[in-house]
Amino acid sequence: MLRKVTVISIGMLVSALGCASTQSGQITRSPMTLMLETSESVESWQQTARGVSSSIPEYEISVEPSGRDTRAFNHIEISEQGTRVCFEPQVNYDYAGNLTGFTPLYCASIDESAPQQSLIEAVDQYQSRFIPFQSELTDSQYRAWILSHSSPDEPLCYSVYPGLFAVGSPQPVPVEENYMLACANAIEGDSSWPHADTALLAARLRTEAAMLSNQNGFIASAFRSIAVDNTLEGNVYGIALEGYTELMSRKHLQSEMTTIEALRRSDDSKLFYLSKLNALRLFYIASRAEDMSMERLQTIIRALSPREKWPNVHVDMRSMLQMRTCQMLASMPEMTPSLVEDCLPWLRTMVRTSDDFEMALRIIEQGIYGAKPDESPISSDVLSWLRFAPLFGELLDLRHVFGQRNAHHERFTPEERDILLGF
Repeated sequence: MLRKVTVISIGMLVSALGCASTQSGQITRSPMTLMLETSESVESWQQTARGVSSSIPEYEISVEPSGRDTRAFNHIEISEQGTRVCFEPQVNYDYAGNLTGFTPLYCASIDESAPQQSLIEAVDQYQSRFIPFQSELTDSQYRAWILSHSSPDEPLCYSVYPGLFAVGSPQPVPVEENYMLACANAIEGDSSWPHADTALLAARLRTEAAMLSNQNGFIASAFRSIAVDNTLEGNVYGIALEGYTELMSRKHLQSEMTTIEALRRSDDSKLFYLSKLNALRLFYIASRAEDMSMERLQTIIRALSPREKWPNVHVDMRSMLQMRTCQMLASMPEMTPSLVEDCLPWLRTMVRTSDDFEMALRIIEQGIYGAKPDESPISSDVLSWLRFAPLFGELLDLRHVFGQRNAHHERFTPEERDILLGF
C-alpha cells in the first residue's frame, strides 16, 4: 500500500506553461465529484464527506469502505505517521472532448482534529494545481519539458503520461515505450522512504512499456517489479501483463479470457491507457482467431463497449473497436437477437448504401431465426431503429421486402407484426 507520495511542486511548470496562479486568499472552485475510500473509521469519514458536500456545493464527495485491495489514490490512509489522502492525476477535457489540461498527482495531510475543513483545503489545493495544455508546444517539446522537470520528489511525468497517450494523436510505439521508460527512470529513486512509492509508480510505467515490447527479458523484469505492488491498481497491471505474455506464447484462448478480465478491471479503475492497450489486444485476438464462436464474440463485443460518463475521446476509441469487431458478424453462421442488439451502433452506420443496408438486414434476419425459445426474435431497440432509420429510395424498398418476408414469423407479437407489415 502507498504510504507517502511526495507532493509535486509545480511553480516552475506553471510559470513555463503560462498558467495564471491563484491570487493569495482567492479560491476559485469548479464542480468536482470524488469517491474516496478508507479502511478506518468509515462512518466518521462518511459523515465528514457529507459535511464537505453540504458546505461546498461544488464538491460532491463520498467515502466508501476499502475492498480487499486498497487503491493507491483517492484513499484516506491512517498510519503511525498521521492521516493523509492522495488524489489521482487527471487529464481534463471540455464538453466536446478536447484536451484542456491536467491536474497532477497531489497528496495532503489531514488534520483529524478538524477533518472537514482540512479535507476542503486539500481539495482546494488539488484543484488549484490544474495546468492548462499549451497547444503551441509540439508533442515532442511537451514530453521533453515534462521529463526534464520530473524526479523522485516530483513524479510529474507520471501525472501527465501515459494518460495523454490514451487520448492524444496516435504516436509510434517506440515513442510511447521510450517515454514511459524515461519517466520510470526519472521518478524511481531508491526503495527507501520517501521514494518507495514512486518506485511503484515506475513499475507501472514499465509494465505498460512491457506490453509494447517483444523482449522477453524486459517483460520478465516488469513482471517481477509489478509483483510487489499490492494495491488494487497493481493487481490490474499484473493481470494485463499476464494476458500479454499469454498472447506472446500463442495461448490465444487463455489470453482472450485473461485480457477480458484485465479490460474490465482497468475500466473499473479508469486506467485509460492500460484499458487502451487491453482493448487493442482483445480486438487483435478476436480478428485473428481461427475459430470464433458466437458466445465468445458476444463476450468480446460487450467487453469493448464504452461506458457511460466517459470522456468522448475514450468513448469514440472504444466504439470504433467495438464496431470493427462487429464486422465479423457478416461471416458468422449463427446469430442471436441479443448479439444483433449489441452491434446496433455498427448497424446504424450501414444506411449509406444498399449493399451495406442489405447486409444489415440479413444479419437481423439471422438473429430472428436464431432466437432461443425464451428470447424475442428481435429486440425493441433494433426494431425501433428499423422503424425510424433515415432511409430513402432503394433502402426503403429493401426494408419493405424485409418486413413482408419476416412479419409472419410465429413468435412475433401482433404489435411487432404490424410494424413489420407497415414498412
